Amino acid sequence: FEFCLSKGLDLFGLVKGAECRCGASRLNSGVWRSADPRPGLELADSDKIGSCATDGACPLRVYRWLGPFVSGGSVPDHLMMPRLEESVLVDSVVKGRL
Repeated sequence: FEFCLSKGLDLFGLVKGAECRCGASRLNSGVWRSADPRPGLELADSDKIGSCATDGACPLRVYRWLGPFVSGGSVPDHLMMPRLEESVLVDSVVKGRL
């Protein structure tokens, strides 16, 4: 989780308990640059997931950082350690270039 948080991303997931994925919730407007997330990049609402969320059969388990967001809606700077190339990648995904 610290890996994702250090990139300014407040969501992390484990695929089949082995592969890590990072993402940003709608609350994390610092990543989305105050725009709406592109279609396909948001998680489905829990009521649309079905029994997967309750029976433990989901191949992806997602967790969200519950700490406070700083003014402007981003992860606090002291928790982030982004590298330039990672920031460029996140911006590319947000803008739909990747």
